[in-house]
Amino acid sequence: MAGKLGTSETLDVPRASAAMSEFHAAWLLGEAGYEVTPEIEVTTGHSLDFRADREGEQGVLVEVTRPVPTSDRAAGTPIAAVRETAATKTDGQLSEHGGGAVLVVDCSSFPDDEWRRIRGERPEVRHRPAVVFRLRPSGRVEGYTKGSVPLSLPQFD
Repeated sequence: MAGKLGTSETLDVPRASAAMSEFHAAWLLGEAGYEVTPEIEVTTGHSLDFRADREGEQGVLVEVTRPVPTSDRAAGTPIAAVRETAATKTDGQLSEHGGGAVLVVDCSSFPDDEWRRIRGERPEVRHRPAVVFRLRPSGRVEGYTKGSVPLSLPQFD
């Protein structure tokens, strides 16, 4: 997360957006009582975004991704945007890791109408466990999970 900020010589909107998604996910985990440790190196040579720890529980590795709304990408629908973005992580970094990480898909940048479609259809993200969510400036969180997520997130109860 910190590595994405202040490392570009010019404005790098995708890196800044990715950093914001990591902040959103960290906030979500923090609100649920987890201590978040960023940039966890794994045996594949990659770093996953976080480890979420809470007293009495085993730490959980978390990888965050952020689909771009359809107005800013080639995907014709918000459902395709979520699927394509998740596929980038699941076919690359997460497949090489070999499992055990939670994929967190931050849809906070989607406008209301596109988010309603995502929330209504609950598209597959080709990874289990996964959390798909949208955070609003008010702190309101909406979303859904796929698979057995080893995190206690009261926002999704």
